[in-house]
Amino acid sequence: MPVTDFQAVKKWAKIPPNIQQLLINNVFCSTCGVATIVDYTMYNEKVWNLT
Repeated sequence: MPVTDFQAVKKWAKIPPNIQQLLINNVFCSTCGVATIVDYTMYNEKVWNLT
């Protein structure tokens, strides 16, 4: 995984490894069906609270 945003990596590191794996494996491709992320880059984006 290329490191482009250290804040994003810090947030990711706070997630337990088993949950990280669930997130990585919880991807859907409209062509292939269920898929797994194998090459990704992390970016720290502002999360909007819409409530």
